[in-house]
Amino acid sequence: PPETQFLLYHRASDEPGLLPAPDDCVHLKVELPSAVVMKMLAEAPFASAKWQATVRDLRDVPDWKVWKPSAVKKFRSAQIPLPNAQCLNVLVDEDCEERTILYLMWFET
Repeated sequence: PPETQFLLYHRASDEPGLLPAPDDCVHLKVELPSAVVMKMLAEAPFASAKWQATVRDLRDVPDWKVWKPSAVKKFRSAQIPLPNAQCLNVLVDEDCEERTILYLMWFET
């Protein structure tokens, strides 16, 4: 959506010095108006997710100051299987009522 503010993008295969591997991983952190997030979560692939509010499928990365899913107090998270042996881990940071932060990690299995 046009209201999206990108806070972090990292792709494992873009790391200098890494050897090419069959699996890749992308971390993305974005901020959007909460109303936009609600509409987005009602669409595929998010609509079929089994949301939970006690388990985080995402971990902090110490070298990334803006990637701290463990600091989020009010959240819901899910692991969403995608076609072609791909998966999307999502954590919805609901600490702020007006703006919602999404932590997304797409990876190949």
